[in-house]
Amino acid sequence: MEPMVTDSKRLPRTTERGTYPHKSQNANEIAARLILALDEVRNMDVQTPEHIARALEGVEDVIDKVASPGASKVLQKVSLNIGTVNGGVKQNMLPGVCVVTADIRVPVGLSPDAVIAVAQSIVDRFPEADMEVIGRQEPLWSDPNHEMCKLIQRNVQELAGFTPPAIVSLPGTDARLWRGKGVPAFVYGVTPFNVAMADEYVDIEEVFHVLKTHTLSALDFLMAEK
Repeated sequence: MEPMVTDSKRLPRTTERGTYPHKSQNANEIAARLILALDEVRNMDVQTPEHIARALEGVEDVIDKVASPGASKVLQKVSLNIGTVNGGVKQNMLPGVCVVTADIRVPVGLSPDAVIAVAQSIVDRFPEADMEVIGRQEPLWSDPNHEMCKLIQRNVQELAGFTPPAIVSLPGTDARLWRGKGVPAFVYGVTPFNVAMADEYVDIEEVFHVLKTHTLSALDFLMAEK
């Protein structure tokens, strides 16, 4: 979900010299206060489904390995990223417009509509500001006790000697497209070293291991007696 917060037409669109602060409010200053207020969404209460909560117990080390250290502490919390702030035309001119974009991620157990409502209530405190929602995505998930999940775990155990726990992914994946159509979907992939930063890489042997796991799990699922 990516709410876009902008100032409204209630501020003059023309800019004034910075030496005349009494002639207009500063759109950038309003945006700065609004950004700080938006931090409240991070404190929203999340009611994690019971079987998801059980699946996540005791696997913090795995989550931190997959999604970088500290990921387990924010996995089931609302995340807020202020992506861009664009306002003003020159350092000595009062900005009449400031556009802020924010990316808010909603964890399993919380509705995007609830987060949007809280964000809107925050924006409403600033009469000069408007909010536009430019994207919305439900936090979709699949049952960790599903047959396919068990097959993947069994094949990994046989191939590599360990059983991967069923966890919730921190970043979004294309599995959401299947889940959105009512089809259970699971992700088992390589370890992303230096994920989302410079020099990101994967281990080539692990790539082949994942390919074997996918192939065997698909075969087992199709050959299983229904």
